[in-house]
Amino acid sequence: RVGLDIRGFRMKDRVIAVDVGTTNIKAFVVDRNGTVLGQASDKLVIEQPKPEWAEIDPENLWNQFQMVVKQSIANTGVDPGDVAALGIATQRCTFVTWDRRTGKPLHNFICWQDLRCVDLCKQWNNSLTVKSLKLGSGALHMITRNNRFLAGRVIHFFPKMVTMRYLWVLQNLPQVAMLAAEGFLLFGTIDTWLLWKLSRGTLHATDYSNASSTGIFDPFVMEWSSLINDMVGIPIDTLPQVKDTYGEFCVCPEDLFGAPIPVTAVAADQQSALFAQCCWSPGDIKVTLGSGLFFDVNTGNKPHASLTGFVPMVGWKVGAELVYVAEGQSSSSGIAIDWGQKAGLYSSSTESAAVAQSVEGIAFLSNLWKFSH
Repeated sequence: RVGLDIRGFRMKDRVIAVDVGTTNIKAFVVDRNGTVLGQASDKLVIEQPKPEWAEIDPENLWNQFQMVVKQSIANTGVDPGDVAALGIATQRCTFVTWDRRTGKPLHNFICWQDLRCVDLCKQWNNSLTVKSLKLGSGALHMITRNNRFLAGRVIHFFPKMVTMRYLWVLQNLPQVAMLAAEGFLLFGTIDTWLLWKLSRGTLHATDYSNASSTGIFDPFVMEWSSLINDMVGIPIDTLPQVKDTYGEFCVCPEDLFGAPIPVTAVAADQQSALFAQCCWSPGDIKVTLGSGLFFDVNTGNKPHASLTGFVPMVGWKVGAELVYVAEGQSSSSGIAIDWGQKAGLYSSSTESAAVAQSVEGIAFLSNLWKFSH
């Protein structure tokens, strides 16, 4: 329906799909009918070196990725040579930086839940620079009626966005700032790091869905935002090449999984969920509840600029086909369920619905991850 041409699929009838979520990493071996033939998973270790910080060791993540892929192949009993392709979906906005010469990470992944940049967000949101940008964007929108300027009227920095966490890294880790100045620094979200490792350090790339989720990408012009990055001081030359969601990214070396397997799809988790649930037409909606709640609307081939909190992002790009989404989110749906269990409101998450339906006239608003910032 979306015009995907999976090259080589007739000769090789297995694909591997890897999902790097917030709490688990999973690999599935799937046949051409969509039947899951085997799978493997492992729990991600979230480190909290300080209160409200959340990190993942990048080398551990790489090792876990290799392990679940190998284990899924072993559990299925499939010949690695029969695998046509590998696709990767990842949690968004979790990033790391590394030295392009050595490939060595300069710090742990800083996760999307991390709140170390809350003060930076407040400073910038209350700054004369941002206030002036909002006023200027409002005036330009009145004159031009261009929705790109409408988006500028409501610019607001949140900890979930990459912008302020990356700025925090540049300001607080001298080695990162030094390598940026020397031109040796590379930035990447989880997908970019995995592609770097799978390509043995020859590919520094991401896809449009992941890039547009960071807050430093302009979906209206489909490139890294020179306005935002120049304004806050993020070096654009550290950011990865942005590629289509589907296409040949790289080929896994034969000694890694037992055969040279091409990586042909990379997508952000929420956008991949929208695609997987067949929300292919404008107006189609999906809602997923995991660690957070995400409400995504397919807006067709035009980005949606909203004054009410919906964020325009790229759903996927495949050749000439470009699909946008408008997203609203809350960061703490699953976390709130866990909190209720720990507080003794119920003994299992499956009982939460019955507890909610047992009372009337009471509403519960979760602010456990301080998403109001």
